[in-house]
Amino acid sequence: MAGVLGITALGVFPLVAQDTPEDKTDRKREMKREHHGMFKLIAVINPVGDSNVKGTVAFEKEGDGVRVTAKVGGLEPNTKHGIHVHEFGDLGSPDAESAGGHFNPDGHDHAMPDNDTRHAGDFGNLTADEEGVATLSLLVKNLKLGPGPQGILGRAVIVHENEDDGGQPTGNAGGRIGAGVIGISKDAMSKPDKNKADDNDDTNPVVTDPEVTDPVDNDLDGTEPETELDDTEMPEQDGMTEEEIE
Repeated sequence: MAGVLGITALGVFPLVAQDTPEDKTDRKREMKREHHGMFKLIAVINPVGDSNVKGTVAFEKEGDGVRVTAKVGGLEPNTKHGIHVHEFGDLGSPDAESAGGHFNPDGHDHAMPDNDTRHAGDFGNLTADEEGVATLSLLVKNLKLGPGPQGILGRAVIVHENEDDGGQPTGNAGGRIGAGVIGISKDAMSKPDKNKADDNDDTNPVVTDPEVTDPVDNDLDGTEPETELDDTEMPEQDGMTEEEIE
């Protein structure tokens, strides 16, 4: 009878495989990343139509704002080109019009980056050098990293064929010659520099949980785990060697 009950119990409550050390390490790493929050996104810009425009636009947490860093090539030498975040990450149409209009969650008028009241996606212009390469570094405080109505994750960066002159409704920047979807950078979950963390950012909270520790995952923060050495000596016993004691 006991045997039957034992078999029945095993059938009702199947055995669960124990986690391996690798599983535990992976879970600790994931918990650590969640607590640090998301701090870097990137858009890889590809040509639209018959243009040769290519480059990257990175978004990284810096203080209470977001640092936008762009490098784009394949432009006409010594020209200016409007650059904006657009509302959708849909680049399915040949002209990238499927990305929608400027990202503007607060319903402001279009303006240049030095105006605090503007579309959240208004970044002004890229200025190409004589090699057709443009760089941009801009600190903005009206963007959130991550998803949601105020977030830019999954939206698109668009490079336009003409200069953004600040006019209404969208700067008269013309067609779209480069586009890329904003995604998660490979180092998005790295522990942020203290100067780049914003503890008051409710979109990317940094949570402190005294019950969560990670002494194993030293590859994320660059520190070596501390190892406690056991200095306890094996007691001596008359007439016996260590091998015999074991």
